[in-house]
Amino acid sequence: MEQTSLSGKLVYGFGDSIVYGHTHPEYCFLRQLSEKYGFRLENYAVNGATVMRSDNHILKEVENAPDVQPDFIVFNGFTNDCYASAEGKIGEISEGFDGPFDDTLFVPGFEKIIKTMKDKYPQAKLIYVAMHRSNARPDMITEKGERVSVQVLMQKLTHEVCAKWGVTVADLWNDSPFDTNLPGMSEKYIIDGAGSHPNEEACREFYVPVVEKKLLE
Repeated sequence: MEQTSLSGKLVYGFGDSIVYGHTHPEYCFLRQLSEKYGFRLENYAVNGATVMRSDNHILKEVENAPDVQPDFIVFNGFTNDCYASAEGKIGEISEGFDGPFDDTLFVPGFEKIIKTMKDKYPQAKLIYVAMHRSNARPDMITEKGERVSVQVLMQKLTHEVCAKWGVTVADLWNDSPFDTNLPGMSEKYIIDGAGSHPNEEACREFYVPVVEKKLLE
């Protein structure tokens, strides 16, 4: 275990299976980092959680978490919103910071999560984890008949929202070679060889270095 400024710190995790670890939470990237640096981890992420309001949405995780102030919050979101059915539900970035934020739409819902975290945990440093490029998310056909990659659109918008709100981005999308559209990547780095969930090796090789860098900064 390395003794650094992270030792003994309290880190909360929010989000979906990418943060939780899917079927192997014991080696999710946050658990690997916690064991490496000795910070205390409370991971409230839930498999299948969405940004848009649902029976299992990320806002509920934040609302139900303890009031104890963490030093860091590491979160993600969009994996389970990123489908062709998102057509007409994307929304736009708001002009201000007070809302109201319509969380039946993706972008306002994402802003509402960030605002809620900042209001509830004003002392915490927020790090958003932009997931890797995945071959497991479809294109979306708009009302005009245009084909749009939902993950490209949502990545762009979440990055813009984070810039607006001053949230640090651990950017697997732009700063990592982890791309399951490339031959052999899913078979080697995805749990069960298909889907979106990084296995232990992928967490260690791709997620840990990117998130680690932002935590240490």
